[in-house]
Amino acid sequence: MRPEYQTQIHANCSKKIEAIVRKAPKTKDPEAENEPLTPCPYCKNKLPETEVMCDKCKSTIPFCIATGRHLLKEDFTVCLQYEFPKIATEFLRIIESEEVCPMCTEHVDPNMVSSSINIHSFLDAQDTNVKKV
Repeated sequence: MRPEYQTQIHANCSKKIEAIVRKAPKTKDPEAENEPLTPCPYCKNKLPETEVMCDKCKSTIPFCIATGRHLLKEDFTVCLQYEFPKIATEFLRIIESEEVCPMCTEHVDPNMVSSSINIHSFLDAQDTNVKKV
C-alpha cells in the first residue's frame, strides 16, 4: 500500500487489504488461460475476471473486496460500513453463509444490500482519485 493512502484507510481494514493484494505469478499458469472472461466496466472489453487493468482502454479496474475479481457494471454494490466495492451476487452468497462482511467483519442484513447502486459514480470517483496522484 502506498504511504500516501495509508492515512485514508481505516485501521481495521488495512490488514485485510494487504492480505487481498496479489502479485502475478512469474510463470504462466495453465489454469489462468481457462479463466472466465468478464467485461471491463469502462469499455466492455472482455478480459479475465481477475485482471484489474484493461488492455484496451488502459483503465485500472477496481476489484471486489469479497472475491478479488474486477467489478462488474451490472452486478455492483458497496460495503454499507466503509463503502468498499463488491460484486453484489458474490457478496450476498458470502453473507448468507457467514452473516458478516469479509472486509470489516460487521454483521450485514442481506435485505440491506442494494444492487441498484450506480457504478458510474463510483468509477468516476476512482478516475478522479487516480488523476490526482
